[in-house]
Amino acid sequence: MDEVVLQIYDLLYQLGVTARYVGFFYVSYALQLCVKQPERLQLVTKWVYPDVARQYDTNWRAVARDITTVGNVIWKQNRPLLEKLARRPLKKKPENT
Repeated sequence: MDEVVLQIYDLLYQLGVTARYVGFFYVSYALQLCVKQPERLQLVTKWVYPDVARQYDTNWRAVARDITTVGNVIWKQNRPLLEKLARRPLKKKPENT
């Protein structure tokens, strides 16, 4: 398995997200895409969600929903680490992007 993938999996586990969430794999793949092409972050709904959906044979709305679920889990499970990664306190849960 690719080193970047292992780092992403490890970070997601540290943030409180396990592979029992479908969104775990969606977020992991989305992050891989964005590491390779950071400009994808400019238009997530057009340049990230559709590619993740194709990879997992689903639709972009399911991808968005499950990534939102992952965000909620992270917010509840390990907000301190999320704030450390953001390098600032977070007053509200970040958007999916």
